[in-house]
Amino acid sequence: MEPELPLYDFRSAMNPHAPVCPPSPRFHHRRFDLRRSTAFLLASVSLIVLAACSDDGPTAAPGPDPDPEPTLISAEELQRIVVTDANEPMGRVVSLAEGAALHEFDLVGPASYVAVSHSGRYAVLQQRASDRVHFLDGGSWTEGDKAHLHDAKLLDFVVDAPLPTHFSGNEGWMSTFFDGNGLAAWFHEEDFFAGSPRIAFEIETGGPHHSGSSAVISGDRSFFVVAPRNPEGGLPHAVHVYDESGQRVAEVDNCPGMHGNAASGTTTVFGCRDGMVLIQAQGSSVTAEKHEWDGELAELGLRNAWAASGASVILGMFLTPPGHDAPQRRLGTVDVRTGAVHLLPSLPQGVLDHSWAVEPRRDRILVMTTQGALYVYSAATRELVHTIEVTPALSGDSPRAHQVSGVEGIAAVASPTTGEVVIVDTDAGEVLRRIGVGGAPSRLGILGPRSQGMYEVWD
Repeated sequence: MEPELPLYDFRSAMNPHAPVCPPSPRFHHRRFDLRRSTAFLLASVSLIVLAACSDDGPTAAPGPDPDPEPTLISAEELQRIVVTDANEPMGRVVSLAEGAALHEFDLVGPASYVAVSHSGRYAVLQQRASDRVHFLDGGSWTEGDKAHLHDAKLLDFVVDAPLPTHFSGNEGWMSTFFDGNGLAAWFHEEDFFAGSPRIAFEIETGGPHHSGSSAVISGDRSFFVVAPRNPEGGLPHAVHVYDESGQRVAEVDNCPGMHGNAASGTTTVFGCRDGMVLIQAQGSSVTAEKHEWDGELAELGLRNAWAASGASVILGMFLTPPGHDAPQRRLGTVDVRTGAVHLLPSLPQGVLDHSWAVEPRRDRILVMTTQGALYVYSAATRELVHTIEVTPALSGDSPRAHQVSGVEGIAAVASPTTGEVVIVDTDAGEVLRRIGVGGAPSRLGILGPRSQGMYEVWD
């Protein structure tokens, strides 16, 4: 049984130096004539002491107490998990450290994807089959070494548009592409903090199709990237870049079968059947270039991608084209600075990767498999660091998913077959605790601090 952890550590400071009998202000700066007799002086001093301690005379207010010691709390005690159900239109917020139920909310349909904002305060809850995107204020976030802790709540702001599918986040920007009408919508976290969430930027791509959208940031400049509708039908074959005024400033028109995109900082990638498009911002300009490879990457194309703000790499899934004589499915990294691609070691025969996350502070890559094991890789060396048995295997035809979410040193994995959220120490390579939430937990995200450490509770 896991030991119970205190959620808060409230401390108080006493003032042991307050005077028992504070001096009366009428004797401040009083001067005595030292030429008077000693007896008179002693009598005067006696009267002063008696008067100062008299209940009848006015007394000065006590001096101010010294500042109390700050209330400190660990990141793990601040962190929360938002978890949705594979079958029911609802979600929960639970404490990561204790598993205590903190909030429960209704959706219009089961969530198809959950993402967490850059600060860790907000969650994006996409419901593809129900044409709805909800947003949750998780109530826990940090600013420097200061922590804020409030009740979680579902926001009134929603977006109703058909088939929200691919999501991409980068620093303050969050983007959802709606397959049902071709809308690429971007939201900025500053608007949520200001209490005025809205669609901050949008591009209509010309009609329904399956695509993706991202943002790249250079200083105070942002650029918006999207794959437009293919007039011949099917997946897009181009990638367009827009500035903040909505002007197209860069493009690549030879990206057949575009699928999969992710961004980190100044860089985003869009997958092509025969390579990838690399978009990088620098200063007030942006470039977009098609990349194809030879050697062990020959005939592979980027087909899906995952990243996190501040990550040194973007994780990609690389596949040979459909119908290839020797099909391959490999995971690899894209260096955010150089665009160089490096393949990860292959998973064991028969093991299928199923959910993916990048954790930038420990520079880790998290790969969850349908067999129930979590593989932890070093993003810098691409070496396997840990293999951790986390959940029972999923059946091949299961519509459920065990999404993985990571922050520094910690991962959370949904286990729909056992009704649990499993907390994993990705440094030690072991399961920390199992939180029973019931139902079929499937999509989730870790809310609150992105980094471990101690924080001062501010409000």
